[in-house]
Amino acid sequence: DIVYFHTLFWPAVLHAVGLTLPSKVHVHGMLTVDGQKMSKSRGTFISARMFAQHIEPQALRYYYAAKYSAGTDDLDLSGNDFVFRVNSELVNKHANLFSRAAQFLATRLDGRLGDLPFSASDAQSDPVSDGSMLDLACKVVAACRRVERCFRDREFGQAMRELCSVSDIGNEWMQTRKPWDQLKTDPEAARETCTFALNICHALAMYLAPIVPRFSQSGARMLGCKIDRFDVTALFGLRNRTIGPFERLADRIEPKAFDAIIAESTMLSS
Repeated sequence: DIVYFHTLFWPAVLHAVGLTLPSKVHVHGMLTVDGQKMSKSRGTFISARMFAQHIEPQALRYYYAAKYSAGTDDLDLSGNDFVFRVNSELVNKHANLFSRAAQFLATRLDGRLGDLPFSASDAQSDPVSDGSMLDLACKVVAACRRVERCFRDREFGQAMRELCSVSDIGNEWMQTRKPWDQLKTDPEAARETCTFALNICHALAMYLAPIVPRFSQSGARMLGCKIDRFDVTALFGLRNRTIGPFERLADRIEPKAFDAIIAESTMLSS
């Protein structure tokens, strides 16, 4: 509905006062709720304020990003899909990796990161698919480069899928290495396991920052680093330092929370 404004009137005003004109205008379709147009009479007109009273807004930001593309298709806010996607990706993948690695390091290994058997610059190489720690690091870096391209091309949904693959590498790493078992015989091996996993968390915090900034900022505080831009060369450089206190990054969403939003919307429209 506002394409004319952004592609005709706004550029004309900018041109008239001598300001830089936009080189691209990103246009997407309309927002529907459970397959229907937003409607006060149907109880599907949801305001941002109403949503935030029931559910943490960053969950909606993540959901929108996971479904956006460079096309002009409509975006549907489906209650069931919203709950499933946020819980399975933002909570069970991304937040879970932070929780597993950071809490274990803090409670069992004095909260201190160890070293890794390769340099940060080594991780900039192409993956060789030999399953080594360096190979996994190279795969994470390669995925993050693809994420940057996705952001430039406005393919936000594909960017979120790439970041899910990064989380999968970290969670599978923790499950395979089992630092809770390593701790019994080789505490430094357990420290190395968590250090590698938390460096993957650094990648997640960096590339999720435009989508869920609160999640990213909390993650950065835990890791003791600053994130203000994309910098793939900084990945796998967190070593031999103490991490900050654990912070809860995202909570699971219960279906009844979304149902409560629809119920309130319906009540206000009646």
